[in-house]
Formats: sequence, structure tokens, C-alpha cells
Amino acid sequence: MHMDSDYEKKLETAVRRELDTLGELPAPSGLDARILRALEQRMAAPWYRRAWPTWPQPLQVASVLALVVAFGGLCFGAWHLAQTPGFAAVSDKVGGVFDCLGLLQRTFSVLVNSIGLAFASLGPVVLAGLAVMLVSAYAMCVGLGTVYVRLAFGRRQN
Repeated sequence: MHMDSDYEKKLETAVRRELDTLGELPAPSGLDARILRALEQRMAAPWYRRAWPTWPQPLQVASVLALVVAFGGLCFGAWHLAQTPGFAAVSDKVGGVFDCLGLLQRTFSVLVNSIGLAFASLGPVVLAGLAVMLVSAYAMCVGLGTVYVRLAFGRRQN
């Protein structure tokens, strides 16, 4: 739904007029001193406690280089690990698990497709009858459940 442009302008004007009548609200006493103190504490904090963009530039460069070296070492170590015979055995076992999962997924897909084909082969009258039966069974369960709950929690009258 798209609001009328003229209505939006009138609404904006009315809201602006109401906001202008409010005037400026005074800040709570001591708020400015607390804000200035918090800013001073932030500026007085050591470089390693501040946000990374506020670090001295040589330290920023050094940290980026350290991260690049660490990432390169991690990649190199992972590559060497992949070349070991133990890794190949583990890789084969993990591959077998994923093959089994793939088989289960394909089996599930075939079952879903066969159920879909079974429903497609049924006529619309049979499907409508099944739908009516399901709705009736649901209503019966809700009704009987309500009766049983009332019987169980109802007051006994002698």
C-alpha cells in the first residue's frame, strides 16, 4: 500500500509543529561532566585498549603483517597436514560418512517423489475425501481432548 503524498506532507508538517512546541529539554545535572570524564578516560587509555583504527600507524602495519604471516603459516601447515598419510586415512573415513549422508539424501528424495507421484495419480475426489477425513480427525481429537480435560479438571458434584 502506498500512502498519499499530500497526506504524508501534512502528517510531516503536523509532527514537525508538535516537536517544535516541545522546546529543548534540559540535560540531567552532571551529564556533561560524566560524558567529558568518559571521553577523557577513553583518550587516556593505552593504545592496546583502544579501537584498532586509533592505534599508532606503525603498530597497525605490524599487526596487519602479523595477521598475514599467521594466516600464511596456517595455510602452509594445513597444506602439509593434507600431505600426511594419516590425513588421507581420516579423509577417507570422513568421505565415507559424507557418501552415506548423500545416499540417505537421495533415498529421502526418491521417497518424497514417489509419495508425490502417488498423490498425483489419485483423483481430485479422492484427495478431497482424504482432506475431509484429516480435518474431521483433527476436529475429533480437539473435541475429545477438550472433553477429557474438562472431565479431569472439573469439580466433582455429589
